[in-house]
Amino acid sequence: MTEELRRLSQTDALTGLLNRRALEDAVEELLATPTAGSRGFAIIMLDIDYFKSINDRYGHAVGDMVLQRTAQILGPCLRVADLFARYGGEEFIVVMGDVTEASARSTAERLRETLAQAIVSDEHGLKVTASFGVDWQAQCVFENWEELVVVADNRLYQAKRDGRNLVCSSDNASGQTAISASKRGQSGASAA
Repeated sequence: MTEELRRLSQTDALTGLLNRRALEDAVEELLATPTAGSRGFAIIMLDIDYFKSINDRYGHAVGDMVLQRTAQILGPCLRVADLFARYGGEEFIVVMGDVTEASARSTAERLRETLAQAIVSDEHGLKVTASFGVDWQAQCVFENWEELVVVADNRLYQAKRDGRNLVCSSDNASGQTAISASKRGQSGASAA
């Protein structure tokens, strides 16, 4: 019973992912035991595009189901050691240790593509997209990991400003994101 209570206190009730408190504890543990030769530490923030319009059009029960399905769709795309949490509302966070900047960016792009191609509601034929922000640092300590969160979050909102359904990282964070016409055409088409 104690173990079940501990699990419930660390889990987001809707998605089954880590909650923010549990995420912070897990990050502290991850950073307290650095591995020799670690390639770096990355934060990926993602926010479902046009989520308010989903709630407005289909109701909050469908909005909740979209959040659940997003967690179910993206979870298997991550490594076992990666931390995946609901950060709040329709925003999620992935924390990755022992990762290069290029592989963190590649992971975010894979998550973006996977979600954009999935049907999150068979009943409504609903697809959603998300915008992603990525930050990476060669070394990180617990006291400054939230600085990476702030940078990743700022990049997420840059991806939204640049057209949504995008990944923004250090190589395109200046607002000069190069995207193909096909990606721009897909941006939130089903959720708007």
